[in-house]
Amino acid sequence: MSQQPKWVLEKRLRELTGLSHEQVRLRRAQWVEGRQWKYGPDKTIWYNLEEIERWVENGIAA
Repeated sequence: MSQQPKWVLEKRLRELTGLSHEQVRLRRAQWVEGRQWKYGPDKTIWYNLEEIERWVENGIAA
């Protein structure tokens, strides 16, 4: 069994969480750039699964 990657694209994030594109967009406004999400070198947005799970578990704003 392979280990879950730390950073994923939005499509994978939506598959894993069940969030819609709009829900991801709204949460990204709450999340901290560089912690829960960041731009890759090609300006693609990547999401940090570990930090998003931490955000959910702690129940606090980023």
